[in-house]
Amino acid sequence: MEMDKEGVTLGSFCETCVYKNGGFSDTEWAWSSGPEVQPGQGQNKTSRGMGTLTRRGCKSATIHVSENLMASRLEMGKGELPIYVVGCHFSHSSDAGGHKELWDRIEVLVQEYAEFGHVVLVGDFNSHTKANGDTTEDSAGRRMIKRTGKMNLQVVNHMPVCEGLYSRVLHLGDGSTLNTTIDYVCVSKELVGRVKNMKLGQQLGSDHKFVTLRLAGMEPKKEDRMGMREVWRTEKLPVTQEDTASFVNTYQKLMDNWIGQTKTLIHAMEAVATEATRIADIVEWSFQAVFDQGSDKELGTKLVGPKATPMLNSAMRMLNDHRKVCEVNLKRVAARCTSTSDDRAQAVRLYRESKQALFKATTRRKFELEQQTFRQIEEKQADSKLFWARTKRITGRMKTGIKPPPRW
Repeated sequence: MEMDKEGVTLGSFCETCVYKNGGFSDTEWAWSSGPEVQPGQGQNKTSRGMGTLTRRGCKSATIHVSENLMASRLEMGKGELPIYVVGCHFSHSSDAGGHKELWDRIEVLVQEYAEFGHVVLVGDFNSHTKANGDTTEDSAGRRMIKRTGKMNLQVVNHMPVCEGLYSRVLHLGDGSTLNTTIDYVCVSKELVGRVKNMKLGQQLGSDHKFVTLRLAGMEPKKEDRMGMREVWRTEKLPVTQEDTASFVNTYQKLMDNWIGQTKTLIHAMEAVATEATRIADIVEWSFQAVFDQGSDKELGTKLVGPKATPMLNSAMRMLNDHRKVCEVNLKRVAARCTSTSDDRAQAVRLYRESKQALFKATTRRKFELEQQTFRQIEEKQADSKLFWARTKRITGRMKTGIKPPPRW
């Protein structure tokens, strides 16, 4: 895969045409769907969709999703500020009103994210700025240069570190090609010195090229693995008679050796007047060690994550991430001496709104799970014991108590 070859950490995609398709995640990559309109009547696919692929193990989160716009926060290690990757998709260059409206929304996000870290703006801008071999320039391109300059962003396509010609190669019906550059990468001023290179690479099933940006001296922060647990591979437990015989034979050999060694050990400890309780503890420990040795040989171990949290679905996770961003913003605005009373009031309002949105979503999710549990109970309520056993699990979340019949 090209992303593995290029060592990509986070990839931003436009025109995905994968309406509600979440099947792109695997053991190496996590897919996050952005905005995409449902296919209309008589259509077999959508257009103008967006999404991101993030390498698993890297700490990141989707923090904004709206029409033609998607933002992610990528945490960096070694005390570096986070990088906010803003992906966008502009309409045709002739749509001046559409371009202005999207630039206005982008500017709001960039101003907010620049307070907390670095910004990388990427996407299909449908604008021509005489970049990477493209000799044309249009009003959309001039608007792009003006708006990025206002946001203190540098267009990497115009820097000497950019390699390759054209970002889009369209093959026409007469056999000719239309070569243009309409895909751009823009970075905040603080990142300009960190840009190692940018490459307009291969075409991967599209008329647009695969664009990569490399930053020097910046490594993504890895996810905390403290929640991982080591467990036995119980799927390797024997099921056939032949396997069972081999399985038991391993333990028999280990236990035979343990019995002989333990007898010698006990005699030695008794000779030096070791306390009986101490001897018992040592024997118990040695028995468990031998048992684990056999299990490790026959089953082996694996790492598993913490128990699933049904309350925290993808929508709530996004709301919680947004609440954290608003909380950090509130603390920074409150601590900054140049902040006005209006700045502080707006920061407080944004934090309260994010917190309230998370609270409402939690309430809805809790209600959904309770209804799901009761539906499961209703399907099995012919079994009275199962009914009350499952009901007891959720009575703590109910406003009124519920008890089994007197003869239970």
